[in-house]
This record gives sequence, structure tokens and C-alpha cells, in this order.
Amino acid sequence: MSPPNLLSIPRELRDEIYHLLLLPPQMIPSTAPKNRHSSHHFAKPPPNYIDKTIFLPAQFPIYLLHVCQQIRAECTQTLIDIANSSPKQSRLRKQCEGLVEPDPSSASSMYEAKKLLETDMWPQITMDVLQHVHASFGGMHVPERTSLSPTFLSLLPIMQHVRQLQFAIWPGWAWWNGPPKKRADPVPSLRSLRFHRVSGSPDQTYETTRPALVETSQPDQLATALEKVLARLPCVDDVSIDVLMHMYNYSNFDLPDKKWERVQGWLDKPVEKGTGRRWKRVRRQMVAVNFSASWWLIPFYKKTEVWEDGDGEVQEGGKKGRIVHVVEEMTEVG
Repeated sequence: MSPPNLLSIPRELRDEIYHLLLLPPQMIPSTAPKNRHSSHHFAKPPPNYIDKTIFLPAQFPIYLLHVCQQIRAECTQTLIDIANSSPKQSRLRKQCEGLVEPDPSSASSMYEAKKLLETDMWPQITMDVLQHVHASFGGMHVPERTSLSPTFLSLLPIMQHVRQLQFAIWPGWAWWNGPPKKRADPVPSLRSLRFHRVSGSPDQTYETTRPALVETSQPDQLATALEKVLARLPCVDDVSIDVLMHMYNYSNFDLPDKKWERVQGWLDKPVEKGTGRRWKRVRRQMVAVNFSASWWLIPFYKKTEVWEDGDGEVQEGGKKGRIVHVVEEMTEVG
């Protein structure tokens, strides 16, 4: 009689072994790190994808996934079960404490480490929207992030079965300032280009006639990015979106007192439209982040939509069911 091996023992015992082999959570960057030995001026800039980093609450050693197709499939299913469970109440949660090491030079990484260890540790995708990056020969530019990274596509066997998902969004000032605007009259009139005297003014003051500006029909960059990601993740029905702003920008951006006033259109629209997905809950919040010695997170706007499960009337965006509870909270940041 031959001794038992991994494939001959019951599946329940194999699952116990798989859990013992789990590695701590991992934040996977979507682009490779820069080559420190290459010249700064001649180094090829890294590609800019929709996703910046992807967090998974657990991982397996690479060598285990390359043993055979059966073990790879079972390990993948284990990761899917972990992603859809509540690690906060499992032994995996204890393994994770102190093992998510943030990069001190990266504000995004520090936010992820703090936020994920305070929540249920769902899978999370970090994205930049209209953020300036350094060009190859100096200067700054806003890259077009229109495609998903090869890292995201390689994780689809796991991610496409995820039901709960978090987004951490770092938008630039251009997004916070609202949709771009253009002249209502594309052909400037001669009157709009000349100074004219203010009628009835005794001190001979003058002013210009400013042309009226209207919003363009360009799509919202954040809405487009979210739709492209969610289109690849059909099982997601509970989503949490954190739109983040550095405290320095909160104080210095030329924005209204209500920082979300110019992006109210995105807050009122569905996260995904025209798909018929059955949502359970959609949470959006805007957070001021301060990375000081005692850094903190202050959500200054929250909106939660709870959907009733079942076949209801089709609402705006093609979503089935109906919203049964909407909560909006606003907080002043001093």
C-alpha cells in the first residue's frame, strides 16, 4: 500500500493544509518599480494604467500554484472564499496584523495599510484620476489611463468572483473642479474682446464682457474608470468607493466650501449604468487624509445606497430593484 500524498487525502484536509501555507496580504503594484541604475533623462516612463495597486487579503507561494492544475484550481477557490468571507473574524485576520508594511514615501500605500487593517479587508483597487506625473525629460503631464494593467488581467481568475470590493481613488484638482467648460458661443464677438464703459459710472471705470461658459459633454474620468473595472467583475454587488484628498490640497485647492459641490453630478449618478446589475449596497465617501506624525482620516462626505434584493422596477442606469435607504452625512474639516 503506497503512502498517502496531497492529492489522495480528503479535500477537507487539503484545505487545512492550504490555509497553513497562506502568506500575508499583499499590495500588488500594477507597474514594475523604476530601474535605479538607468539614466533619469533616458529612462522609458512606466505605463499608466487605470489601476495603480491591487490588494488581496491573502496569497499562496508561487511554487504551490505551479504544482499541477488541480492544486492551482483548489488554491484559487480558497482565495476566492477568503475574499468573499469576513477575515476580521477568522484566523487569517490574526495573521495579517502588522504584516501589511506600508511604503513611508507613498501616501497611497500608507492609506491602504491603515484603512485595510481597520476594515473587513476586502479586495481593494487603488486608482489615480487626472493626476500629474513626471515626464521623461522633466516637467509634468496628465497621462491617459484608458487600459487595465496586465497585473489586473492576470488576477481575473480570482477577482471575477469577488462580491465585495473597495476602491481608493486619488483624483487631481482637475477632477475636483468638475467637468471641463467651454464657451457657449464658439465664435467670440467683437464686443466680448473690447473694453466698454460701465453705464452711469461717474468715475469712468471700465469692465470687460466675459463670454458665458457651459460644461462640455466629455465623460467623467472617474466614472469611466469605474465602469471599465466593474465590467470585468460581474459578481460585485457591494462596493465601497473612497475618494481621497490630501489635507494640504483640502486647504489650498481653489474649491468651494463644499468640496464636492462641483462633482455632485457624479455623486448623483449610478456607479455603473446600463448593465442591470443587482446591487446590495453602494457606499461613496470623500476623505481628507493627513500624513503627519499622528495622521488621521476624516470623511467629510458620505453617501450610502442600500438596494432591495429581488425583481423590482428597473431604475436609472438599468439597475434592478429599488433603493430602500439612502443616507448622506457631511462633516466640516477644521
